[in-house]
Amino acid sequence: MMVEIMHMLALIFGILCFSRMLLQYGRLHIDHPLAQFTMRTTQWMVKPLRRILPPLGWFDMASVASALIFIYVMHLVVALWLFRDVTVLGNVVFLAGSVLSTVLTALKAATYSLLMGLLIQTILSWQQQPTHLLTVMQRIYRPLTKPFAWMRYRQFDFSAAILVLFLWWWLSAVLPYLQQSLNAWYLQ
Repeated sequence: MMVEIMHMLALIFGILCFSRMLLQYGRLHIDHPLAQFTMRTTQWMVKPLRRILPPLGWFDMASVASALIFIYVMHLVVALWLFRDVTVLGNVVFLAGSVLSTVLTALKAATYSLLMGLLIQTILSWQQQPTHLLTVMQRIYRPLTKPFAWMRYRQFDFSAAILVLFLWWWLSAVLPYLQQSLNAWYLQ
């Protein structure tokens, strides 16, 4: 039970870090409640890393690094919790597996962040009056949804539907297969 809670906390923190990066890329104003929430929940880890990692264009690399570091530390803590032995940290196979598992978990968090943003954009596009958040979401997702622009009908924007289906397939089929392959590699 404790292991699942720790995995869930790491995934939620990763989602918040990737959401923060996307919202900064979309140039959401700092006073917006969503920006405030992501800033306040991740600032304790992102702020020190920002001194070391400058942004890459509009992409906040400190947020990405925060997600990766937090998830990796979670994997180490879970290993210590399960094995109750510090010598497991010296095992090269374990460390390589932890890095690969960290990458898979970070990809899962980024996918959830993209998926939630696309759903928010779709719901906001149904309103009569456009909001500032819709403009930001469209700025974030325009490069990804541009090939599907023909899926608009009047004020309803279904251009994100193909991307949502792809992200859902990635979450439900590809990532579990990769995680299962990694687990099988661990057991060899």
